[in-house]
Amino acid sequence: MLADKIVMVMGIFSFIFSVLISILVVFVTFKLFSRLARSSGLDDIKQGNAAMAIAVVGDLIAFGILMARCLYPVSAVLQNLFVHSAISASSIAKTLGYISSYVVIAYVLSIITVLVSSKLFQKMTTSLDEIPLIKENNVAVAILLSGVVITVAVMVQNGLADALNTLIPQVGMGPIDVR
Repeated sequence: MLADKIVMVMGIFSFIFSVLISILVVFVTFKLFSRLARSSGLDDIKQGNAAMAIAVVGDLIAFGILMARCLYPVSAVLQNLFVHSAISASSIAKTLGYISSYVVIAYVLSIITVLVSSKLFQKMTTSLDEIPLIKENNVAVAILLSGVVITVAVMVQNGLADALNTLIPQVGMGPIDVR
C-alpha cells in the first residue's frame, strides 16, 4: 500500500517536474535561438514577419523532439530512487547531481544538433541564402528550413537518447514479484 502511494506521488512529482523543466527550457531556448541563430528574430516577429516566426517555431519543435526523448529517463531514475532503494540524503543528492548533469548535457547537445543541422543545410544550399530571405518574410524558405531541422531532430532523437542514457546510472531492481 505504501509503495502504491509512493509511486502515485512520484508520478505527480514527475509531471510537475516535466512541466517546470519544459517551460524553463522552452523560454531559455527561445531567447538563445533568437540571439544565436537569428539576431533580430524577436523584433522581426513583433513586426509581423511570419517567415521568422515559422523558422523559430521550427527550431523550437525540433528542440522539443530531442529534449522530450531525453527527459524520460529522468522520471525513471527518480521513481527508481524512491521505490527501489533506501532513501538517504546522500542518495538523493547524488541522484539530483546525475539528473542535473544529464539535463544540462541533453540541453547542450540538443541545441548543437538543431543549430548544426540548420547551418549545414545553409552551407549545402549555396544558391539559397536562407536567413536574409527569411528576414524578408519569405515563408517558403522558412518552411523549408524548419522542415529540414525538424526532420533531422526526428532522425537523431533515438541516437541522442541512447548516447545520453549511458550517463544515467541504472538502479538494479532485483526480481519482480508478479502475483
